Amino acid sequence: MADLSLHKLILILTGVFLVNSSASQEWPDWRGSNRDGIWKETGILKKFKNNTIPLKWSIPCGSGYSGPTVSGGKVYLTDLIGKPEMSERVLCVDANNGKIIWTYSYACPYGNMSYPNGPRTSVVISDGKAYSLGTMGHLFCFDAQTGSVLWQHDLNREYQIIQYTDYLFVSSFYSGSLLVKLGQETTTAEKIWSRVGESEYKTDALHCVINTPLIKDDCIYGVDSYGELRCLRLETGDRLWEDLSAVTKNRWANIHFVEHGQQTWMFNEHGELLITELSPQGIKIISRAKLIDPTTGQLNRNGTGVTWSHPAFANRYVFARNDNRLICAYLGE
Repeated sequence: MADLSLHKLILILTGVFLVNSSASQEWPDWRGSNRDGIWKETGILKKFKNNTIPLKWSIPCGSGYSGPTVSGGKVYLTDLIGKPEMSERVLCVDANNGKIIWTYSYACPYGNMSYPNGPRTSVVISDGKAYSLGTMGHLFCFDAQTGSVLWQHDLNREYQIIQYTDYLFVSSFYSGSLLVKLGQETTTAEKIWSRVGESEYKTDALHCVINTPLIKDDCIYGVDSYGELRCLRLETGDRLWEDLSAVTKNRWANIHFVEHGQQTWMFNEHGELLITELSPQGIKIISRAKLIDPTTGQLNRNGTGVTWSHPAFANRYVFARNDNRLICAYLGE
């Protein structure tokens, strides 16, 4: 039986642990401090000056689906290195200039893995430690400052089922949507509604793939199977509106949402940042600009590719990655 510390770490990496919310200007986890996609910083620009956002720095990296995380003036990323052997890497760089502080690599053949483009999980920073979970179940705990390995486990060998809980709204490409209300006891829940369409073309409610929907104003906002941005009534799942202006219509088209005050910042799969306002009446796009080029490793969409990794927003900067670059851009006024 594994020790208690390992079980606690599994909870951290599967979403039921909340990082200290006082680190509001950092992004130490996937979707931020509490994994809620909320960005609280002030002094942020209201509109982009040009169609392209100037970069502060850009450095090479390998491929991967995982997004960057930021803590203590450092940016953390996992990627896949194909030569001389297939290996995964944990990368720590200086947030100010992109210079490498430390890296750690380990052999990681993927075998028959579907979508073998690299790691899926963002590095989690907590209490001076960096936790990394690789595609094949390699779990590491590093000293976040030095990269020293404090301990490691191979979850594929030590475990056969890892479960995660505490969903309120869930959606999938083929199975549609489900809304549940959690009871006072952690083991009880009530199904409010579930809806599924006839096919991936004739959908009902939301058939999401990568997008994490947003609950706001008693509505659910999310991206459907072919890039349709939709607003649903929370209580019933009824559609209030649909819009195709935020991302080009394609199978599995994606947008990541980040709330900033009354605005919703969007990072679409074309590598664009959009400043928007969402309401039950519709979407208002205030400004949009190109941040990073899409690449074909995550998905070769007619030779143009996608950017599916979630960006990080910290200290008035945005950090994003594609299959070959990790970039940083300033978003202050």
